[in-house]
Amino acid sequence: MPESPRRRSDPGLDLHRGLAVVLMFLAHAWRMQDGRAPSGALRWLDDTLAWMDRGVAYVAASFLFIAGFSLVLARRDAAPRTSRAFFVGVARRAGWLYAMSLLMFLAEHGTDFPDIVASSGILSVIAVAVTTTAAAVVSARPNLALTALAAIVMGVTFALEAMGLSVSGLNAGPGGAIPLVAFSAVGALTARLYLARGVKGVAAVAAVASPGFVIALAQDDRWLALYTSVYRDHGGLAIAHFLGLTSPGPGTVSRVFWNPSTMGAVGLLAPVALTTTLLLAAQNRLASWLALRPLLLLGRHALTVFVAHYAMLGVADLAGLRPPHGAWTLLLVAALVAACTGLSAIAERWPKRARRAK
Repeated sequence: MPESPRRRSDPGLDLHRGLAVVLMFLAHAWRMQDGRAPSGALRWLDDTLAWMDRGVAYVAASFLFIAGFSLVLARRDAAPRTSRAFFVGVARRAGWLYAMSLLMFLAEHGTDFPDIVASSGILSVIAVAVTTTAAAVVSARPNLALTALAAIVMGVTFALEAMGLSVSGLNAGPGGAIPLVAFSAVGALTARLYLARGVKGVAAVAAVASPGFVIALAQDDRWLALYTSVYRDHGGLAIAHFLGLTSPGPGTVSRVFWNPSTMGAVGLLAPVALTTTLLLAAQNRLASWLALRPLLLLGRHALTVFVAHYAMLGVADLAGLRPPHGAWTLLLVAALVAACTGLSAIAERWPKRARRAK
């Protein structure tokens, strides 16, 4: 989820990323909800949110797809730079993402090994994805390298599932990298088609992926694979224990994390590519709509928003403000959107103010 520059020539990507951010807010707020309404309209709302939660993998897949897509556009814009200089720049930013992911894991779960190093969170997944994808993009045969990267990742995902194995950093933990890295590679391949053929190239990817979506829908296999990690019991968030706000329990707690299954990854590619197609096709018109301005801002400053919303949810959790039912969950989502849009607007203007001060 690397930051986007303030001015972009492809605002459709910002809109897609912004949409993924709002859906992420919804997923995380839903997970904070403490209880369900007993009956009536509120119960219907709770059931609807529970049903929508099945699509949570679309959010992660979108972030990774856009990350790979954006890398190719960044390489285009950085054409005067050598391939080595471009890759070093990407690797440096990936290092910062990994460091931030580690700190966020520390605040939530503590110091439990190996997850804190190998599988700290979605930012660590993106760090791995952009590094490997950038290496393929600057290679002598990028199309072949990107295809091989996606195929290897999907092959390892299938093999681990077939053997019933869970490996921290690969498919298990809060930052399991596979099969999500494959979406970054396919996103980069799609961007290369976009530069060569325009939106028709992206639409072609969505069309080719559509049979996989239909097949995945027809299968009984779950689109999400669930893996359990065991951590020390901090009596809540680890940071609350570190601050002396909670007392640690005597034992351990189990946390269940998801990753797209092999079938889920096959099924997710078409809707992710189709969303990108539609938003790129209408981007010049949609970018001027005032109602979509929040999505643009959230998409442009997704990394800042990601960290900020986790901090806000952490404060709400420490204060005991868990939503009791779906209506309060939606209110929490609205508050996150409003606060993070305001934060993004400040970030949007900050470069202007910095230049004026010089």
